[in-house]
Amino acid sequence: LGAEFRSVDAGDGAVPASVGITPLIVFQDAGGRAVYQGRYRTLDRVRNFISTARVMPQGGASLERRGLLVKRLPRSLVGAPVKVTALGGEPPDGFDAGAFEQGVRAGLAAGMGGGWSVADRVTLDRDDRLFYVDVHPYRDAAGTLSLALEVYSQFHCHDPVWSGLAEPITGPWAERDRLLRAAGARVVEAIEAAVASPALGDGFDAVGAPAAAVGFAALGLTLPEGPASAGGAGAAESFAWPKGWTLDPAASSVRFAFPAPLDGYSGEAAEVSGTLTLGAAGGFGGAGGRVDADPASVTMGEPDLDSWLRGSALKVGENPRAWFDIASVSSTDAAVDGVRIGQVTPVVWRGTFHMMGLSVPLEVPVSVEAYVGAEGAPRLRCEAQWTLGIAEPFGLDGPPGPEEASSTLRFVGVFEFIAQ
Repeated sequence: LGAEFRSVDAGDGAVPASVGITPLIVFQDAGGRAVYQGRYRTLDRVRNFISTARVMPQGGASLERRGLLVKRLPRSLVGAPVKVTALGGEPPDGFDAGAFEQGVRAGLAAGMGGGWSVADRVTLDRDDRLFYVDVHPYRDAAGTLSLALEVYSQFHCHDPVWSGLAEPITGPWAERDRLLRAAGARVVEAIEAAVASPALGDGFDAVGAPAAAVGFAALGLTLPEGPASAGGAGAAESFAWPKGWTLDPAASSVRFAFPAPLDGYSGEAAEVSGTLTLGAAGGFGGAGGRVDADPASVTMGEPDLDSWLRGSALKVGENPRAWFDIASVSSTDAAVDGVRIGQVTPVVWRGTFHMMGLSVPLEVPVSVEAYVGAEGAPRLRCEAQWTLGIAEPFGLDGPPGPEEASSTLRFVGVFEFIAQ
């Protein structure tokens, strides 16, 4: 990383006033200080954070959020934005979707206890943490309500830190307040487990109220003297978002595997290319693009299998191209309308996938992060996960095994874009 790490004796529990949790990674150089927001076990992201902070001092703007669940800690907070999908099944007579959604948030907060409440408006600092909660309600013809739940880290929008989809909370519609309180209890258990665990890198300890708040200088952490790092102190103000981006094939990949129990069958598309366009100031309005994968580069690691795959299955000679036209990019977080430097932004790419002469609509959830690469140029790192049926409409046969697993492929894509 090319950075100096030092151990500092904080004396009688003295902590900089801007530090509300530990561990918290703060990078400083002559250009100022920057606070890392990400999983501390993801070293590639830490490296990207440092290379960005060196050329673009971190801005001081806070993020404002509305209508989320909040627990206030002595010097920071934990927030839980809640997404309630439309009530499936058979809604009761006179059903009010807006009132139901408000009731879900209130019911969850009541069940979470321990200082959790619904906040109309919250200003978040960089040492605050979020866990996203997805609630999938369903009411059947008999009046039974089912609540399926998932909890996600703010730093990874694809894989939940906890999923209760397989064991929804169920009971009579008339007892939905009780069911929501039970759901809240499950959610807070999941959040507390993620906070307490070092396994993924979401965990932290809250700095207690008695800790003395001091400045960084009091701990011997004064900013180094000399000129500001590359770009200078005004780099953030002078930064102009590029609209056009080109995929860096050396840093990009598309891997695939069948679902369990057939996940031993896996491979990759070794050659990918593409472009991406953003709106003004990194916004999503008018954003779109295209990602191509060369079918002739698809490999599963076995020459005989690859020969069959490219020949009899994909018919590469007749269908030499496969690509995804990205018609739109939209944030899954209503409070974020564009890419932000050093912050993971969950979005959805919507468009059309083309392969073997057929076209199918496709929605791909993507985590987008903008950073400055080691070469000093801005980059976009897009991490995507999606599934695609291969039996229909493509008529492809998977390996022997359960039909549901053999007819579906899971994809993981890492797409690194550089400014044009």
